[in-house]
Amino acid sequence: MPPRVDVRDAGSTELATSRLSSGDRRRLRSRFVRLLQRLPVTAIVVAPYLILVLPMAIINSNPKSGFIAGLVVVAAASALVIELILLPLRARKSWELDIHSANSSHTRLGTIARTTALVSIVADSVSAAYGGGTIFQQVSGQVSSSLAVRLGGLVFGWKYIAVGLLLASFLGGRMSRRSVQRWIAAIALGQIFVTSLTARTAPVFAFITFVAIVGLLFGLFQVRYVAIAIAITFLLWPTIFTIRNGIRASGGVTVSTTVTAGDRLRFDLQVSRAGELRVPVKIETPTVLDAIRYGAIPRILDPGRPVLSTGSQINVYLGGDTTSSFTFLPLGTIYFLGGYQTILVFYAGWALAAGLLLLPGGAPGPIRISVFCLVLSGPLGWTSTYPDSMVGFVQYVVAALPIFLIIANTRQRCGNLPRLEIRGSAYSSLEKARVRQRATAAASRAPDSHDRETSRSSRSEERAMDSISDRRPES
Repeated sequence: MPPRVDVRDAGSTELATSRLSSGDRRRLRSRFVRLLQRLPVTAIVVAPYLILVLPMAIINSNPKSGFIAGLVVVAAASALVIELILLPLRARKSWELDIHSANSSHTRLGTIARTTALVSIVADSVSAAYGGGTIFQQVSGQVSSSLAVRLGGLVFGWKYIAVGLLLASFLGGRMSRRSVQRWIAAIALGQIFVTSLTARTAPVFAFITFVAIVGLLFGLFQVRYVAIAIAITFLLWPTIFTIRNGIRASGGVTVSTTVTAGDRLRFDLQVSRAGELRVPVKIETPTVLDAIRYGAIPRILDPGRPVLSTGSQINVYLGGDTTSSFTFLPLGTIYFLGGYQTILVFYAGWALAAGLLLLPGGAPGPIRISVFCLVLSGPLGWTSTYPDSMVGFVQYVVAALPIFLIIANTRQRCGNLPRLEIRGSAYSSLEKARVRQRATAAASRAPDSHDRETSRSSRSEERAMDSISDRRPES
């Protein structure tokens, strides 16, 4: 049997922690979840193409199906090689114990996660209500000068941070699985409300896809429920498409009557169009200085800078104008701008970044989980725009620094951590350190006449704990 993990309050602060339930442990131990944990970037690269893009290409006899499959193979192979190299860095402890210990030591993690989620929902909704990120703004080519939009832009990436912190709260026992699911559902509903104002469906679908991936990765959702959600989304898509077009038409945007809901799902046509061009193509793309300017400096402090949109530049190259944008999805866009070699470097680099966030030094804590979420939602997002997504990643990390600072300052010291009672060979060495520290603290507070008695008691407690660690696992 796997080691049992019981979490109890051993400090002065009452902790809302408990051991992971048998169902949660089962989700963390499932083969599919373990595959995601070991090869997350490879799975993330392949999944949308296996689920949607390639099936649509094959069903509709797209002559560029082989080209699309080739792009997927190159990207997946580069990520797979890096992730296989990094696998030996994974800690040998059980994942459930390690990830619980890494996240249970933050005393206010649940409160921070809920606050971040609430601020994100309100900020995104208010920003959209004042014209931020709408299709009407995109068509006009103008950036809203509203203070609400500029302030909302500062925390635009907080919804991804909130999901990461909620997951960490669940894994550390600070919030129940149902509570975390409700809060993530609230964020998703907030994004749906934003979509009703912006008339842009791509961001909400990208967010829901991101939630499904990280939820599976960290055992929050079961595979069958995610599969059911995907099926329901496909069934509801024609209705959603009609509502979206109605909102656009009511706002004065011309809507094509020849493009159907099914046509809009032909992402394979977007990717395959890159195969018709001579690559690499030289267009205006963000530079390193642009990444620093747009990523590290908020627009509220630099209001005069132009909108950063590689999609608009691609649309101009294809014969359109800057009032609309076009991409070939991330794989096709990277190929369009740099060829196959850039695909290799890009996905190998981000696989390395993701692996370093997840593997070395044991399971990730809340900050590493949050940064990993930003990687998935930005550069590795299946609808993101290269290279704008990397600039956005820098921007989101900078905006999250205050949250990370608060999290770091609310971490409990070793002596106040919740006590872990572990039966079996997986006894944690951290518990031994906590016993020694409590013994030292007790000895320093005791009167001189009781020093020897306290010391003997402490050594006795330590020997008792060592004997527990030497017991054989219970059958």
